[in-house]
Amino acid sequence: MRIGLCAIAKNEVRAIQVMLDSVRDVVDGILVCDTGSTDGTPEIVRSYGGKVISHPRSDEWSARPESFSFAEARNYALKTCEDEYDWILILDSDEVLEPSSAGNLRVWLCAVPEHCTLGMVTISMCRDDGTEYQNFLAERILRGGRAIRFRSDMHN
Repeated sequence: MRIGLCAIAKNEVRAIQVMLDSVRDVVDGILVCDTGSTDGTPEIVRSYGGKVISHPRSDEWSARPESFSFAEARNYALKTCEDEYDWILILDSDEVLEPSSAGNLRVWLCAVPEHCTLGMVTISMCRDDGTEYQNFLAERILRGGRAIRFRSDMHN
């Protein structure tokens, strides 16, 4: 079973390392859709062995930030990696996968019935310095190859 991380990022050089550290021993691959970073975020992702793709609308979103769409960015990233992994973990750059979910994730996913397409994991929100400030349970692990997509302008 292969688990991939799918994330979007823009200028997250201060936060993304903490997120990547939280999954480095859990995932088999990392894909980050960069939406216009100018601060070295892609280089950090690559230093973790991750693949970075640029969203085709990155320049537009940089010029007109109000036109940015989380759903469009996430869906572009998902479409790029959905057939490569059995399960896809979705995190934001300012989030970490809690050890309580990371520790048994692979065992748990092996036991999930084939008809299930979505799972919940415990995530923590972090400040730029990596300090965790809010834990929550979220539907953030998707079965690969099922064309699951986000809709609307909602962040999560």
